[in-house]
Amino acid sequence: KSVCRGGITAEQWPGWFENIYRWSFHPGQEIERQVTQDRQIYGTVTVLPSAEMELARAWHDVKKLMGLSAVTVVSLCTLLFFALGWALRPARLMVTGLEKMALGELSTRLPDFKINEWQRTGQAINLLAESLEKTLSERKELALKLVNAQEEERRYITRELHDEFGQSLAGLAAIASSITQTAEKECPELVPEGIMTARITSHMMELLRGMLSRLRPIDFDELGLTESLKNMVAGWDIRSGNKINYTIDIVGDIDHLPDLILVNVYRIIQECLTNISKHSGASHATIKIERIMAAQAEGLNQQSDCITLTIKDNGIVNDLVIVDKPGIGLLGIKERVAALGGYLTLQTCELSLAIYIQIPLHPIALKSP
Repeated sequence: KSVCRGGITAEQWPGWFENIYRWSFHPGQEIERQVTQDRQIYGTVTVLPSAEMELARAWHDVKKLMGLSAVTVVSLCTLLFFALGWALRPARLMVTGLEKMALGELSTRLPDFKINEWQRTGQAINLLAESLEKTLSERKELALKLVNAQEEERRYITRELHDEFGQSLAGLAAIASSITQTAEKECPELVPEGIMTARITSHMMELLRGMLSRLRPIDFDELGLTESLKNMVAGWDIRSGNKINYTIDIVGDIDHLPDLILVNVYRIIQECLTNISKHSGASHATIKIERIMAAQAEGLNQQSDCITLTIKDNGIVNDLVIVDKPGIGLLGIKERVAALGGYLTLQTCELSLAIYIQIPLHPIALKSP
């Protein structure tokens, strides 16, 4: 009776639903049935159902089904979200641990997991990190030994050249001067040869002095790092013909440090100035050295002092300076900094290049080979 004509409904349905329902079920069709009793026909019954009532009832049922489906889907998604979150939690921990290891924190270790597969994977990653940490530690120690051996060899060569070759040249210069004086009185024809010999000897002494300065500054052991750096910067100003203005700023006490740190800081700055002179085309370069507490230095966690170096210039940034290629010195600087357990950062912009270096003064960095 609820779908007979004459029924009243307030249910509304969208047009797309009506089109689909009418195409699928053809509502409102007339139905006839005969009325029989004891095989005798007494008449017919004709039913005219209301298509609107059928649509209203169908739409009402569909809405309930859609609501139930929505609740079911939301519930399943929620349960699936928490289930996957719990199942993939070890993966997130692994990704976080690997990111820390990629940043250099090789002491990071993954926790234990309840699932056997995750546990085995975590153990493999921990073993790999431990092996890599040990390898890098051994590499740093080896690099430190090589740097120290190189400086010891340079010191030995410098001492031998200064004591033996330098004294020989000094004696040769004295003999040339004596020959010249004697020749002026007894054999004037030999005076030009004596003067030429003295000039050659003087030139060789100048070359030897420059070589000794590059190997190990003569005033390094006597005056300390501060004065040596100032003399080096002044020398670069003179050699550049004032085309490049070098300035140096020293903050804190940097002279009373282990010899290994002093020598490497000097070599790093020397190599940076060489790169600026050869490749940058700059007109101004600044060097700043500061000794500060490691707690104030970003990136260092050691509870001890550290040395920070900042070298800037206003020259043209060449890709050759950034790429690790032999001959430009940057690779050697990185190796020295890494051997001392420090950090090196390059920052470039359109018209300048800045090198930031931090060297910690903790026992590992100062350990002798």
